[in-house]
Amino acid sequence: MMDSMNSEIKVSVCVVTYNQEKYIGDAVMSAVNQDVGFNYEILIADDASTDSTKSIITELAAKYPTLIRLIVRKNNLGPAKNIIDLYKEARGRYIAHVDGDDILSPDKILRQVEVLDSHSDVFFCTHDVNVISSEGNILRHSYRRWPEGMHTTFELLSQLPFFAHSSKMFRNNVPEDCWDRLYFDGMVDIEMHFEHSLLGCSYHLDKVLGSYRAFSGVAVEGGVINKSVVEANKRVYASAKLIFPDKKIDIQNLYGKSLTKYAFVSSYIGAYSDATRFARQSMIAGRYGWVNLFIFIWPRLFGKVISMREKFKRFF
Repeated sequence: MMDSMNSEIKVSVCVVTYNQEKYIGDAVMSAVNQDVGFNYEILIADDASTDSTKSIITELAAKYPTLIRLIVRKNNLGPAKNIIDLYKEARGRYIAHVDGDDILSPDKILRQVEVLDSHSDVFFCTHDVNVISSEGNILRHSYRRWPEGMHTTFELLSQLPFFAHSSKMFRNNVPEDCWDRLYFDGMVDIEMHFEHSLLGCSYHLDKVLGSYRAFSGVAVEGGVINKSVVEANKRVYASAKLIFPDKKIDIQNLYGKSLTKYAFVSSYIGAYSDATRFARQSMIAGRYGWVNLFIFIWPRLFGKVISMREKFKRFF
């Protein structure tokens, strides 16, 4: 930690939060305790929380006045607008996104800055994370294994996303028209990742540099996959077809793959009618195979098989 008021700010750590009183203290302190040799700032945007989140971050800001800046909304903006408005307040060369229930490893910021400083053609950098429970217990030692190195838009589309949002650091020179396209209710982070991938390649560090809290995001809501996530996914692949018309067939195949993933997850969480629907849509998109067929015909049985497999893996 250094004094961010006395010289150029290298990184703006942007923490977004809403009603996360149980986790926000740990998230912010993990940002405070970064082992770096440069100046950085921590910006926290509270989207009009109704619990004690505001009082917790106010106390932390008073404790670290030269490091932490608070942005407390009087009215709830919603996740998308809260994030983008926060980014526009950043003074750093790079922006590190942090969700208010996740945790950063002490060397996270340094390792990502090293990548961006040494690769001018890389627009954003990501890394692997542990997956933890609401109590902080490790559920998995990897969010998703992904090759270290540079990756293209098409590699992102092949697994959207292959990283947790809190693992992302990007250059603070996003064109205003890009933010304008993303500034709407219902925007989901995968749309931002796609837009950013068009500004330059990404670089993934195959290292665990933080912890992602499972079951606390917006992907699954009310026991089903959130409709806003499904619609955002559809918009991304539709945009990709317009931008890369010569790759329409490949993109359609990747879209079908994403629908298979939704069918898989829906079956696992017990949303069987959704599982059947996603499997059918995936096959219509041209994605055939035994997984889609199995889910389409026997979604309940498939869900039980997957659940047993996960329990078996945890036991051993």
